[in-house]
Amino acid sequence: MKAAPAVAVALFLALVATAPKAHAATLAEALATYRNNHVAEAERQLGEVAADPAASAADRAAALRELGRIDGLVRAETDAIATAMAQTPGGEDACETAAVALRVYRDANQPAVPLAYAQTASAACRSASADALRVQRARTFLALALSEPNARTQHLIAAVAQLDGISEIARGAPDVASARFAVAMARRDADAALSAWQDYYWLSETDTPQALSQYAGRIHAMFAAAFAPDASDADVVALIELLVRAGWAPEARQFAAETNIAARAANDASWARSAAFLAFDQNVRAITLRANREMATTGQPAEWYIGEINAAMGALAQTLGVEGDPRVAFAEMFGIYGSLGDTGGYPSLHGGHFVQEEHIRVSQYGRSGEVRFIVIDHMVSNGFESWLWDGWAETGGWSSSDNAIVQIRSSYTDGPLNALRRTRPGPERERFLANNARAAADERAALGRDGLAQLPATSDRLEQQVYDRIAVQVGEDNEAFIAEVWRATNQTSIESHEGRHELDKANQPGLSDAQLEFRAKLSQIIFADYPRLGLASVAGGLMNESAHGIGNRRVLEGYRRWMRAHRNDIAGFDRSQPALSQLDKLTDEQIVAIARGMDPWAR
Repeated sequence: MKAAPAVAVALFLALVATAPKAHAATLAEALATYRNNHVAEAERQLGEVAADPAASAADRAAALRELGRIDGLVRAETDAIATAMAQTPGGEDACETAAVALRVYRDANQPAVPLAYAQTASAACRSASADALRVQRARTFLALALSEPNARTQHLIAAVAQLDGISEIARGAPDVASARFAVAMARRDADAALSAWQDYYWLSETDTPQALSQYAGRIHAMFAAAFAPDASDADVVALIELLVRAGWAPEARQFAAETNIAARAANDASWARSAAFLAFDQNVRAITLRANREMATTGQPAEWYIGEINAAMGALAQTLGVEGDPRVAFAEMFGIYGSLGDTGGYPSLHGGHFVQEEHIRVSQYGRSGEVRFIVIDHMVSNGFESWLWDGWAETGGWSSSDNAIVQIRSSYTDGPLNALRRTRPGPERERFLANNARAAADERAALGRDGLAQLPATSDRLEQQVYDRIAVQVGEDNEAFIAEVWRATNQTSIESHEGRHELDKANQPGLSDAQLEFRAKLSQIIFADYPRLGLASVAGGLMNESAHGIGNRRVLEGYRRWMRAHRNDIAGFDRSQPALSQLDKLTDEQIVAIARGMDPWAR
């Protein structure tokens, strides 16, 4: 940790506090700036919010926390999060700050530093925030267990205690289940490993996701055999091979190191293959992090990145003696699939491991086709923007050149769980409603008299209308609620949106990326059981010069035109408020009709 940046941050905040300004940035504006990939400007705006006495205490704490998170992500430094901790001594804000601090310090190889702060902050945590902090504390205890052999047992016990305190509703959340799995691996607990594995993949009737069906019925036995004190080298290698294929590379690498399998299985072909991939995985992650930090700092594409990734792929292919297209060979050997190219104007790798692969029928406006549907998870990388957004959002999938619709599972699994939390009566719902009311005021200010802007508050209200409707349909059955939200989300984003991409490419080749996104966004509204979900995705999306941003803008412009012309047809419409802040007052039928009115195929 460097001393100079902390002084610079303090000096900057002092100058901002005393400097006259016509308009102090709001937290919402600063976050929007960051999410549009303007890191330096976002940090400046966050500094203004943190130093603005007119801002709420919650907004000032959030701004400090964001400055700390960005400092850790982009520069691997801890100065800003230390400032956030010092200026956020308690309350719910401290709970959220502690969760960020644990991760930042862990990434900086100083895991123990924020533990005392996190312990104090935990007293004020509520439900989802409490679960998030418990996961980060468990991860920190696990890191200490792996780095301090003499205290390994006590640290693992502490990690288990944190995870045991997490609410039942969150057990299947990827960050929770993956932490439980990592701890179970470290403890060599086959039962706990199987339980976490099944929860991670949302399995109840089987022990493997569809893409790993060759291991069906054997998962627990593989854990038990490899964890046994007298485990054979073959059993250890077999488990590592499974972990590699499923994408649990960090756990596989740690297990290999702790069992010292490399020294005993040098002539084992399966181990040599897994070892080569683990080295490749580590190299790609390091190259990607270096490129992402460069792009976040400079705002410019790292032109060298794709070349280095291709070189790493070539080296792996050479090591394994692969001929032909290495991507095909790697998919067969390691269950990995991805895309390398430009995303949002930045060179990006999107690569993860197969969870599901099947063929589905897509039909819109009398045009039909069959597409290959692929679900991948445990991403080696999900592109620069997903890395930068750091949990706020991420690339959810793409339509590939080999007639495949690709879904990135991690982009979707948190949604149903968060929806359930904020739909059932209790503090999470109350907090959501209060936050939405504050965000709505910022949103109306951004829209001005009747303009166009990103609509996070309206997006959340549209989604919540769907979730409340599903809650009425399923009653108190939480599993049924999660299943229906999962189905509806996939229908909207994969079948309707990505399916339209495939139909457009087959029936109308030559459309620009912006045209493709515009049309797909219309389809995700028109051809879904819950059109509000598709509209919410557009309303909450970015409006920049990317294909998605242009598509979002065009769709919202169409809705604004219609709403201005049909004010009397919208129940409860308030002429004194911007039209787009009232999208949630439209009926489902109106939402679909407006989208159809913009769709060239519908006309």
